[in-house]
Amino acid sequence: MISHISKLFPRRGAVGPAGPAGPAGPAGPIGPAGPAGPAGPAGPAGPPGAPGAGVTVCEQTAQVTNNTVAPVDIPGLVLALTAGLRYYFKFKVTYQTDLQTTGIGFCFSRPAMLYERFSVFIQAVAPYWASVGVMTVQLVSPDVLFANQDYEATIEGFCDPTANGNLQLRVASEVALSQVLVQNSGTGFCVHN
Repeated sequence: MISHISKLFPRRGAVGPAGPAGPAGPAGPIGPAGPAGPAGPAGPAGPPGAPGAGVTVCEQTAQVTNNTVAPVDIPGLVLALTAGLRYYFKFKVTYQTDLQTTGIGFCFSRPAMLYERFSVFIQAVAPYWASVGVMTVQLVSPDVLFANQDYEATIEGFCDPTANGNLQLRVASEVALSQVLVQNSGTGFCVHN
């Protein structure tokens, strides 16, 4: 009877040792990126850059009249200059004269210069253009087409001041005792290196 049972339920032996591990399976998919970490501290400031070109503007502040050949300042049309810089400047004004036979003159007061030059373009009976190498010298147009009518003048040039100071636009009559009037509409600017 026992032998019959042992045939039905044979005895098992002891468990053998584990076999070697199989190869690793393929990697799973990459998970989503985590949130960004906090920003690090700012680095030190870099060295300053080279200075750029500077622009200065001005505008006339009052109407001006003159009935002499001696120049007077045009209020507000003044630009501050610094020694050692090179400037290009330009002014635009509107003017009239009280006689058809009277023209208008322009010049500057300014600091000492290494180099200077300016020119004028003035509406007159015929357009008047002139240029000179000293800015205190007047450039004077001839007569106009009509008295008491507005005309335009452009004054421009360049300079190298050797001292700090103001570049002041000035106006005079071509003829003594005949009036020139500069309307309060003028403007100007300069650019330096």
